[in-house]
Amino acid sequence: MKPEFSIIIPLYNRGDTIKRAILSVVNQYITDIEIIIIDGGSTDQGPDIVSSIHDSRIILKQQTGNGVANARNEGVFIAQSEMIAFLDSDDEWMPEYLTNIRVLKNRYPGAGIFATRYAIQTKSGIFTKSKCPTFPKSQREGIIPGYFLAAAISEPLATSAVALPKHIFYEGGGFPEGINYGEDMFLWGKIALKYEIAYSTYIGALYHIDADNRLTYLPSHYYDIYPLVSYLQNVLYHNQVPDDEKENILEYIASKEINRSYYYYIAGDFSEAKNISKKIKTKKLRLKLLKLKIALHTPLLVFVILKKILPSYEDLLK
Repeated sequence: MKPEFSIIIPLYNRGDTIKRAILSVVNQYITDIEIIIIDGGSTDQGPDIVSSIHDSRIILKQQTGNGVANARNEGVFIAQSEMIAFLDSDDEWMPEYLTNIRVLKNRYPGAGIFATRYAIQTKSGIFTKSKCPTFPKSQREGIIPGYFLAAAISEPLATSAVALPKHIFYEGGGFPEGINYGEDMFLWGKIALKYEIAYSTYIGALYHIDADNRLTYLPSHYYDIYPLVSYLQNVLYHNQVPDDEKENILEYIASKEINRSYYYYIAGDFSEAKNISKKIKTKKLRLKLLKLKIALHTPLLVFVILKKILPSYEDLLK
């Protein structure tokens, strides 16, 4: 018999958190599962910790490729279940996470993605809940209206709080390998062009991050056009998007380009930051664009000081 869910966990030097992640899966109310852990050549005690957990549902495999996208793809390839769920090795699930996914799957069988709300916790203990701005506040579950608009304003989906059918995963092409970042959002975006996304407001996953403020450190790939943006620009050009999502997709592109302009500003390349900002067109994110343009005419040091001493500085512009 095939399990009801296959859970894919990429592992690389996460000996300090992998047990927490696994136990959060083992303690799910739904027990008909398999837990596939793809180790990418860890040099710490992570694989030994996995082996020390005696549960016949756990499968530990060595990765043959490179990168987290490849690890997830390899896990899906060997998965027995038609329903695939993902969990990062430093995150964890709440006990009823898979139960909520099952409910969504049964009530919204035509959806391409099933997801729950999640929470973010920093090392210092700061705890915030994710938002899905377009989802009706009166509902506990349903289809996300205007997914791309929701994604332009917030981050409604996190990989550790997403599940989907295996055939939909392959229809979307799996996680793209060879791009620097955003491979998960790339896949969700491709699927959202064709399928609805079923969503529950139950907080099913806890997403751990190492730093409270990453303003002073930005990896070089942050200055590249966001991978999903390039894809969406191409499908828009070829008129391959649903008519009712075109405006929302344009807002999503605007949001990511506003962020990219900020990254250049923070790096001190004011000229490129301004060049990007001039090309941004938006109807629903005009205040966000206004904040950017004000920042671009403010010396970076002054901007950083204002953010520290006036926490409500940006709120004044709302």
